[in-house]
Amino acid sequence: MEIHISYILGEVINWLVDWLDLLWIPVALVILPRFQWLEALSMIICAAIMLRMQVELAQGAGAEYGLTGWLVYPAFYKGMAVYSAAIALYIILMLVLVRYHWRAHILLSFSVFFNAFILSSIVIAI
Repeated sequence: MEIHISYILGEVINWLVDWLDLLWIPVALVILPRFQWLEALSMIICAAIMLRMQVELAQGAGAEYGLTGWLVYPAFYKGMAVYSAAIALYIILMLVLVRYHWRAHILLSFSVFFNAFILSSIVIAI
């Protein structure tokens, strides 16, 4: 049985693209102060899990490219764009709120997460 390098490279690239949103974890660990790491990690991991659940739901409903077909990208890429923008906004706002109490950070996490969920649901459906 012969396995070509191009096949292995293609599988590695597909795996990396599937988990590209987890690259925000080292970015957050480098940029944010140490006491904000746990909040940032939980936000990024929950966003990654929610993205995959939304994509599974869209595929199960038979709408992998959306209900309208206006955006011709798969649901995963549309959701990845929305969640990546939300995580980038989250990291920026965490830097702005660095001197505030931890409750402000938790409220920011919840608000960005739920807004990203609603916006990605709309974008995936389009």
